[in-house]
Order: sequence, then structure tokens, then C-alpha cells
Amino acid sequence: MTVFITRTNELAEQLHSAKQKKERLLMESADGTLAQTEALVMALEAGPEDWDSFDAELFDELVEKIIVDSNGQNSSSG
Repeated sequence: MTVFITRTNELAEQLHSAKQKKERLLMESADGTLAQTEALVMALEAGPEDWDSFDAELFDELVEKIIVDSNGQNSSSG
């Protein structure tokens, strides 16, 4: 009987963890974070091999706007 209870508890923990992961993924998907991150990675990978100077054109392509919120943290959206 204790094996059954132990296994049931393990499965309950796994289910809880999976639900949390699902919720996080849905939230990321809802605000476009995942898609924006993938687009950023693709743009950077397509960029030059050597970053020896500032590239204003690439910067303009990647950064639509930067907002400094009341907590002093930076965020960007593209």
C-alpha cells in the first residue's frame, strides 16, 4: 500500500509541475515573448561574425522601443 501512496504522490507532483510549465508557456505565448525571442536569435545569427563596431541598421531592426519602467528595469518590444 505504501508503494501505491508513494507513486501517487510522485505522480501528483509531476502533474503539478506540468501544469505550472503549461501555464508559463501559455503566458509567454500570450504576450509574444517566445516569438520575439526566436526572431531576435534568428536576426543575430544572420548578422556578421565579428561585432567590431556598432551597427545602427541592425539595432533599428531589432529594437522597436525601449521602456524604462518604474522599477528601473529595462524592457524592450519588437
